[in-house]
Amino acid sequence: MASVGFDFVGFEKLGSKMDALATELVEETQVKMLRAGAKVFKAEMEERAPVLDHKTAQSTSLAPGELKKNIGTYLHRNEVPLEIGIGPNGKVDHVAYWLEYGHRMVHGGWSQLARSGAGKGTMFTGPGTTGDDVPAHPFIRPAFEAGEAPAEMAMIVVFDETMKKAS
Repeated sequence: MASVGFDFVGFEKLGSKMDALATELVEETQVKMLRAGAKVFKAEMEERAPVLDHKTAQSTSLAPGELKKNIGTYLHRNEVPLEIGIGPNGKVDHVAYWLEYGHRMVHGGWSQLARSGAGKGTMFTGPGTTGDDVPAHPFIRPAFEAGEAPAEMAMIVVFDETMKKAS
């Protein structure tokens, strides 16, 4: 009886190629899933972002629609696991923060905490005046809460499509 020899080195190469392909497929699928979910959150945030009705001549506020226009998604490929940021970019992120949490109105100067601490009444102002506190107008957190389930579904759809193609 004759025996047949197997080239196990060939199987090792095939196994390595399959592992590399699987890793590439997983990373590509993760990116697609993140982008699908981020698209939902971005749309929710844009829908809820406040828009200035009009801008006066002396106003230093953003132009009408500027906040909404500068909401984006930012994939962080160097993070493990992959992460995607969604929100206003660096040009307008300070304004988004003030809108989300409220702020103190300061005209023609600056305001900061006194060295004595952060208790009520410890704010002092440089040149200029302070006005009333501006209440919060949250739009980021409500967008996240409203978009959570639809984003999850969008990510599942991408995953399912990828699995169908792979099988």
